[in-house]
Amino acid sequence: MANKLLILAVVIGLMFLYTQTGIADITSTLRPTADGGDDSANWLNTGGTACNATDCYLEVDESSGSSCTDSDGDTSFIESSTEGANQTFDVNISSIPDGATISQVDITVCQKRVGSAPPNKFQTRKCVDGVCSNFGTDNAAAGNYAEVAQSHTGLSLLKTATTDLEVGVSIMGTNSKVVRISQISAIVTYTIPGEPAAVETRSGGGGNSPTKIIFSGTAYPGATLGVYLAREEWGVLQQALIDGEFNAENDGSFQKEIISPVEERRVYVLRIKDKDGKEGRSKVFTYDTKFNRVINQENIFFAPTINLSKPAVSRGELLLISGYAAPGNKVESIFDGKVTGEVKAEEGGLYRILIDT
Repeated sequence: MANKLLILAVVIGLMFLYTQTGIADITSTLRPTADGGDDSANWLNTGGTACNATDCYLEVDESSGSSCTDSDGDTSFIESSTEGANQTFDVNISSIPDGATISQVDITVCQKRVGSAPPNKFQTRKCVDGVCSNFGTDNAAAGNYAEVAQSHTGLSLLKTATTDLEVGVSIMGTNSKVVRISQISAIVTYTIPGEPAAVETRSGGGGNSPTKIIFSGTAYPGATLGVYLAREEWGVLQQALIDGEFNAENDGSFQKEIISPVEERRVYVLRIKDKDGKEGRSKVFTYDTKFNRVINQENIFFAPTINLSKPAVSRGELLLISGYAAPGNKVESIFDGKVTGEVKAEEGGLYRILIDT
């Protein structure tokens, strides 16, 4: 099965990030795309708040990213004053790779009270596969529209193809004052599983032989790779190339064997450049090397290199994203939580995605 390579777009500055195994990442701002399963009849909504494939319960101007303080959310909104009334919405988390672990969900709402003080209280609410919980701390609805964010932390949720995430709000107060919501969004923090563990075996023969390390995996056709020994000298990080650079095969596969002296802790950096000389994300490995050992570091997989046709764009402009990836693998561009482009890398590893921002 081909791997899926993700290019994630962060709304601020249209900065593009690509996923890397073993590190934490975040989604861009995710807006609701459908009603959730936790839908109380005690939440009222205006006629302009129907859900569609793009946004739910948002002003047209707000859906393009206007700030909460500029909201005129008295045109379309949801509101309630009933204690225990819940309302959740589905968010599209297809940008998160299957197998990732979700550790945090930050929910932001644009809210205010209707009428005079004292205000009613509410909490943000999340549901994962139908199991729901509130944040645990009340918020008092503001006199004017203001953002409230609550971070649902300490999670350990395995993302699968069927994982359903909903975000919403729950009324907590008892004073019958109305809480009005005109925007809601979420940002999800997740971690990709790390590289497969190295397989260590004993080497044959007598005497004390140094450690043999074998790196192998998938890059891009014709990529240039190098194994570097990393160490600190006089407070400066030094990287020394070991045994020269080498090239990936036509199918993107590579294998490199090095001999390592015996040492309690040695750090190696596997660096890569595509055919155009663009450097990709390096891989770092730490070993406790011993005599008469063979270390097989297998199934290493490099994320694609990324080139942008222009350093910055305005909304509505065209942007060309290109680079190199493993042949036949799918590369997606994701902007504001939505897939905006999708292509398979060519036989030579090249991919191009043209998106309308």
